[in-house]
Amino acid sequence: MNKNLSVVLIISVALFIISFLICWQIRTVQNSDNSIIQLQRENTLRDELLKWQENYNSVSEQLKQKEAALEEYLKNASNTNNTIALLQKELAEINVVAGLTEVKNTGIILTVKDAEQYNPLYLVEDQIVHDTDLLQIVNELRAAGAEAISINNQRLTSLTAIRCVGPTILVNDVRIGSPFIVKAVGNVDYLYSAMNLSGGVVDILKKYGMVIEIEKNDEVVIPKYEGTIKITH
Repeated sequence: MNKNLSVVLIISVALFIISFLICWQIRTVQNSDNSIIQLQRENTLRDELLKWQENYNSVSEQLKQKEAALEEYLKNASNTNNTIALLQKELAEINVVAGLTEVKNTGIILTVKDAEQYNPLYLVEDQIVHDTDLLQIVNELRAAGAEAISINNQRLTSLTAIRCVGPTILVNDVRIGSPFIVKAVGNVDYLYSAMNLSGGVVDILKKYGMVIEIEKNDEVVIPKYEGTIKITH
């Protein structure tokens, strides 16, 4: 009887030790995954900031070129229909770049929401859509050739600021909240592929539990910028 009791005790202790080791290993793997994902997110944010700066410089250079072309046309302007047509074409292109005209074309629509269910593996703030998350999405769309982009019907320009203010996000100084509807006009296949890259911005945000839906659309309408463009320098 005593011998059987000793065997039971030994087996119980062994099972306890094994269970403890398994739990410890699972916890270690989870923490490691969290650290890797957080590092990936920080690296992605750093890359996106560089892309944003490059896009801004590119658009600024385009505007300078268009303005220079317009000045040249005006210097040599005549009453011919050809000159008028060239001026109108240049003006239309400038208005599109500056966001001063409505754009309607094929594109994609993204619906971005905060995580619907809290995941204890991540921080609460990592499961909420922030300005940096939207900025990453916008930069990826621009890199994929988006001609025009809007967030909750706020047209984005080279001067648009996207920043968090309390529980909301300011876009063109207009407060918007979740869900965020991001529309982009351009080559549907390029835009859709950019948003579905493995390890891309959407893939990373989904790992944090954020809900993101992407759909192709034959007629995406991007409204014109309604604010006042002010350039101080």
